[in-house]
Amino acid sequence: MSKKTTFLILCLIATTNLFAQKVFEGHISYSFQILGENSEMAAGMMPTSMEFYSNKKNTLVKMEGGLLATMMGDMLATSKESYQIKHEEKIAYVIKKTEPAKNDGAKVVKEDEVITLQGLSCQKYKVTKTDDKGEQLVYIWISTDYILPLTGGKGTENLSVPGVPGMAMKIMSSQMGLTVVITATEMQQTKQDKKYFSVPKGYAKKDFVPGEMGM
Repeated sequence: MSKKTTFLILCLIATTNLFAQKVFEGHISYSFQILGENSEMAAGMMPTSMEFYSNKKNTLVKMEGGLLATMMGDMLATSKESYQIKHEEKIAYVIKKTEPAKNDGAKVVKEDEVITLQGLSCQKYKVTKTDDKGEQLVYIWISTDYILPLTGGKGTENLSVPGVPGMAMKIMSSQMGLTVVITATEMQQTKQDKKYFSVPKGYAKKDFVPGEMGM
């Protein structure tokens, strides 16, 4: 469950860090909804909301509620380094930079649907990927008005959508009988405090080791 839900979170990050259009600076709140069999059990794992903070060079993802929020911590991506910040441990795990995103066999289809979210026109895309758990279907609604900074944060090498520039405002992902819907519920375009984009004072820095982190 943790690997799949991590995919969904990082998919949102990945699809908003691809192409150099107008860089978004501000704060976006995203809600979570879980559908399908065993959705009540899965709901205890999933966050109730996710907060994105962005300036021209950095992004921060903070999740609220659910066991996954505790497991993941905060995800900070800067132009120099990326971190998984675990506040309970007072540790910032340093994540190595990755190569630019590749298609990796994903099939991308532009759908005949455009919706408006937070005042932005969002084009729907269908992305189909196959892994060791089977086929995964992801629908992504992209606004081409903005993108987030090109920070190269964790997961972008596997979870990007080549040829789809813009900022993800909604994602609906289905796999193994569960569907997770992540939707932008609030957006503020304002200059963000620098405190969001640095490791807190007194926190130790350690290398990120996926096997040891349970991811």
